[in-house]
Amino acid sequence: MVWLLASCVIIAAYGQFSAFAAFPIILVVVLSVRRWRSKAAVAGVALAAACFVRGGLDYGSLKADGERLVKAGAANRTLEGWVCGFPEYGPARVRFPFRTTLGGRTVTVLASGAVFGVNYGDSLTLSGRLSAGRSDRAGYLLSKGAAGYFRVRRGGVLGWRKAASGSSLYSAAGWAHESARCRLARGLGARCGLPLGLLIGDRGWVGRVVEGAFLKLGITHLLALSGMNLGMIAAAALLVVRRIGVRRNLALFVVVTAYVAVVGDVVSLYRAYVMAVWFILAASLERPLRPIDVLGRAVLFLLLLAPHLAHSVGFQLSAVATLAVFLCIRRYHHRTPVGKLRRAGSFAVSTLRVSLYVQAFVLPLQLRYFGGVSAAGPLATLLFIPVVGLLLFASWAAVLVVWAAPPLATVVFDGLAYLAGGTEWLVLLASSAAPALVELPAPNIVLYYGAQAVFWSGRGKWRIGTAVLLIAVSFLLR
Repeated sequence: MVWLLASCVIIAAYGQFSAFAAFPIILVVVLSVRRWRSKAAVAGVALAAACFVRGGLDYGSLKADGERLVKAGAANRTLEGWVCGFPEYGPARVRFPFRTTLGGRTVTVLASGAVFGVNYGDSLTLSGRLSAGRSDRAGYLLSKGAAGYFRVRRGGVLGWRKAASGSSLYSAAGWAHESARCRLARGLGARCGLPLGLLIGDRGWVGRVVEGAFLKLGITHLLALSGMNLGMIAAAALLVVRRIGVRRNLALFVVVTAYVAVVGDVVSLYRAYVMAVWFILAASLERPLRPIDVLGRAVLFLLLLAPHLAHSVGFQLSAVATLAVFLCIRRYHHRTPVGKLRRAGSFAVSTLRVSLYVQAFVLPLQLRYFGGVSAAGPLATLLFIPVVGLLLFASWAAVLVVWAAPPLATVVFDGLAYLAGGTEWLVLLASSAAPALVELPAPNIVLYYGAQAVFWSGRGKWRIGTAVLLIAVSFLLR
């Protein structure tokens, strides 16, 4: 019944809050159905109910704040507040979450403008234009926990106090985030887009042409910070731990926690982090866990802390794609063949199979948010996973080497610039040869995931024909 979890997350993407609120309750019931009278099940249902209540309150509060902004219309305002998250830099402006007071209520707005040098915890007095934004962007605002937009006019910084608010620990993480961003931006210049996006999730410097090439190839998920990034960081930490004799689980926890804190507000990375911590805890207690159960608990935990994440495109794609991968692993596990060539061939076939199933599983989201699906996605994923992984590892290594040995900065950044430029060139070359996006209408969500339920939960051969029939009907009755 795990397929039902993905259905609720996907339906949430269509703005139906009732489905989003029901998601954690269904999740806990499914995970504890065998022990529904146990104390753990009762506690789980209580947590789900708390998530339901808090989600409803947060959702209603954000909607009310947005409606007040709509009624007030776009207006020039002077606001006092503080930067409550890490800024996202671009070529001509900076965007950051700004917590302020409107009408006696504390709200968060997304501020943007030429406020360069701003960092987490800075207290600002800003003059600009406050608006609720377009109606079709309401879901994006909800995913950020924001009520509207605030565009700071040129010369609109009327007051600025550095690091005057916020958490001191988060301020330290913000210093590391800003230090890594500045070092990469200054050392790589125009080539900093991909390293910054892969390292700290700041994709403001990735050009539109390159982003369009990633979208056409169907490999935008490789730019998202998620389990691949944490896996590489954990692997590097294990290599060091074996040398110095530190406890493995403790070292992994410290390393991944520090990395997530430095990166900041990336919901797909939060999902991977909570899952990693759960696995580390289970390994410490010598209690094996099923990956699907860990995914479900991680989603419940995140929604309990921040219910607005259910409206995030990154959260939806990350949770549903990870669920599809785990379903594939559970059903299509096989023995590793003997020989390097056979192992390489087996890896290639498995990667293509998983890519096809994941693409089919997240198809409604892709059609809703991107308007089409890439026919080259599975093959491009197989080809570019090692390339992107190498660039990610090289970016981390460059920052660490420059911190530890500044005289080597020029040589290290020259090599990283060539690697980043070569990656962009390969992506653009592959994109020029790839077919255009296949544009399809979004299917009927209930029928489509009913077909997924039949395919993944059925045991007989009849399930394939039934699933195909339901998918065809879902596109006809959208």
